[in-house]
Amino acid sequence: MFSSLIRFLLLVSCLACVANTSAQIESPESAEAATLQPSTVGVYVHPPFVMKGDDDLTGMAIDLWEEMAAHLNLDSSYVEFDNVGELIRATESGDIDVALTNMTVTKDRAQRIDFTHPWFDAGQRIMVSTEQGASAGSLFKGLSESGVGGQYN
Repeated sequence: MFSSLIRFLLLVSCLACVANTSAQIESPESAEAATLQPSTVGVYVHPPFVMKGDDDLTGMAIDLWEEMAAHLNLDSSYVEFDNVGELIRATESGDIDVALTNMTVTKDRAQRIDFTHPWFDAGQRIMVSTEQGASAGSLFKGLSESGVGGQYN
């Protein structure tokens, strides 16, 4: 009998805590009434991360940003850039608040702007023929012969 009473009191106190917590959570109406802060978002169109539709921007990075912006009460205005270099310079100078595209993190870029943690792994790998060997020299020789290697010299 005593243990049943303790269980009952424990249940009542848990329900009281839940009710109190629920009352403290903002209603959707009050969240919508919050003032949105403006945010200038630079984009470089590069599918599937940033894609340009007829009237709007779409893509994986846009979807992720818009979810975050809604959570942070940000009103985004988008500015399109012609290349990644311009996007980086605008971010570095503070002309834009956020840059959206797929971008490789390099030492130079990391010294100029802040990056999020990577959220997409392209799964790019380098494969070589077993007959040619797997040394760095044979890798560069293969890239050179394919016409790609000259871009990185």
